[in-house]
Amino acid sequence: MTFILSDVSQLGIIMASDSAATNKDPKTNKTISIDKRNKTIYLSEFNVGLSFWGDVGIPNVVFIPDWIKGRIEEYKQNLNNKTNLLNQHTEKLANYTRDELNKFFELPNNDTYRKLSLGIHLGGYIKNSNKLVPAIFHIHKTVDNELNMDEFQISPHIWNEINGQAFHVRNGMYKEFSIFWDAFNGVDKSFISMLQYNHKNHIKDCRDHIKLRAEWVANWVKLMCNSMKQAYLPEVIGKKVNVLVIQEKGNRNFEIPEFKEINY
Repeated sequence: MTFILSDVSQLGIIMASDSAATNKDPKTNKTISIDKRNKTIYLSEFNVGLSFWGDVGIPNVVFIPDWIKGRIEEYKQNLNNKTNLLNQHTEKLANYTRDELNKFFELPNNDTYRKLSLGIHLGGYIKNSNKLVPAIFHIHKTVDNELNMDEFQISPHIWNEINGQAFHVRNGMYKEFSIFWDAFNGVDKSFISMLQYNHKNHIKDCRDHIKLRAEWVANWVKLMCNSMKQAYLPEVIGKKVNVLVIQEKGNRNFEIPEFKEINY
C-alpha cells in the first residue's frame, strides 16, 4: 500500500510519496511482505513524473513502476519523431498507460484482478489555450476503497490559469485522509494567517517558493504516515518520503528521511 499526494499550482507540480511497498497475494489479498521502494519516478525525456499507489507489487507477476517504465520506453521507440519530446506527450502517455494496464491485467474480463486496487498520478505539462499549464492525470481503478471499477479509468486535473487556485490530488485509498485533510489543512491555514498577522514586521520573502511548498506537501505525507503508526497499524505506508518537483524546464528532487535512532 502507499500514500501519495500531488500538488498543482502556478509554481509547477509537486509529487510526494512514502517508500513502504506492500507486496500482496492477488488471490487472497493478504500482505506477504513490506519493503522499501521509490514510488515516484521521473521521465526526463518527456518531463513527466509518475507516482504509484495501491497494489504496486504482485509477487512473481509484476512490479508496476518497472513495468510502466518498460512500456513507456516502448512507446518512445514507436514514435516517428523522437526529438523535442519535452512537454509534448503528457496526455497521450496517460491514455497509453491506462490502455496498457487494462491490456496487461486483461480487464474487465479477468476475475483474478477484478479487485485490484491500484492507481497512478501522471504529472506534466499540457497545452491549454496555446500555453503550457501543469496537470495531473489520475489513472485508477478504485476510489476510497468503496468504488472498485471494472477497469482502469482516467481523472484529469488541470490547473486553471483564470482562477489560479492550487489543488491537490491524493491516492484512491484511505478514505480517512479526506476527513484528515479538511480538518488539518483548515487549522494549518488559520495558524499561518495568525503567525503572519502577529509577526508581520518580521516577514521576509521566501527566495525559493517551490522548495518551501515541496517541503509543505512532503510533511503532509509524513504526518499521514505517522498517524497510521500512532494507530498501531502495520507500516504499510511510511519509511522515507520522496518528493519530485516538475517545472516547465525540468525537475528537482527532495526527501524527508526515515526517522531513526542515533547512538553516540
